[in-house]
Amino acid sequence: MKRIVAYVLQAIGLLSLLVLLLGGTALYFAGRWLVLDEPPAKADFIVLLAGDLSRPLYGADLYRQGHATRIAVSHPAPQPQTENLRKLGIHLPRQDEQFREVLRRKGVPANAVSVFGDGNLSTVQEAETLREFLGGRSARLLIVTSPYHTRRVKIVFTRLLPQ
Repeated sequence: MKRIVAYVLQAIGLLSLLVLLLGGTALYFAGRWLVLDEPPAKADFIVLLAGDLSRPLYGADLYRQGHATRIAVSHPAPQPQTENLRKLGIHLPRQDEQFREVLRRKGVPANAVSVFGDGNLSTVQEAETLREFLGGRSARLLIVTSPYHTRRVKIVFTRLLPQ
């Protein structure tokens, strides 16, 4: 009886170790799977999704390299902390205004920049409002987002903007 219990415990231990190794390996490669590393191509629009200020910096570089002649900037919903600051009388520029200022200072003319959406809350909403902004026209898009969002963004935009 003791031998059977010992074998069962050893088997459970080996299975647990195997699950940990396989799970760790899967997590390691899942992070790499999320990142699509595609070189930028010529486009009709460089699209800056809401996020940190690295996006307009990179978008301006793409513009100056001639990848597109127009930049579309998402107008996201304000962050809760921004609203709390406004209640205190502190008025910070909206994110799309910050993006436009970065683009201007990096040499992108104001007439090359357009804002789409009005309070976008998600990537799906950004794709929907960009579709409205394009008015059904077919367009090649160069979308700027965070590296770990690239696969999800491609899936969302391919489904909502197949043209």
